[in-house]
Amino acid sequence: MKSQAIRVWLLLAALLIARPAVAGPQAPWTVDTRAPSLSFVVTQTGSIVSGRFPVWTGEIVLDPTALATARIDIKIDTRAVTANNVDVDSLLKGPNFLSVQKFPEARFVATSVTAKGGDRYEAQGKLTIRDVTRDAVLPFTLS
Repeated sequence: MKSQAIRVWLLLAALLIARPAVAGPQAPWTVDTRAPSLSFVVTQTGSIVSGRFPVWTGEIVLDPTALATARIDIKIDTRAVTANNVDVDSLLKGPNFLSVQKFPEARFVATSVTAKGGDRYEAQGKLTIRDVTRDAVLPFTLS
């Protein structure tokens, strides 16, 4: 599951379970990390593997009327990754994939958020997994 193969999953999940802490355009959202974990689906050697990251934190400041001021920063504890299969979990955590001992955290930081009509949005940003950072475009809905 090299970083380019990993489907972008974290922003949608974070926004679905986050809510503004207080009213106002610059209020940080309260992220309920007791809610369902961040999930992923990847294709590796022709097989589809799905799993989840049950431990993560995030800071989200998002006002649909002031998208230029949006801030999204999600940190994922890679050591807790699971695909509910001991062998796959071992591979995921090992040096050929996430290398969780050396890189215990993955991170997404949005650089901009744009409205796409209705309740649809896109966050553009940087996704870092291991020591590789790539541009990522994350579509999400907000209701």
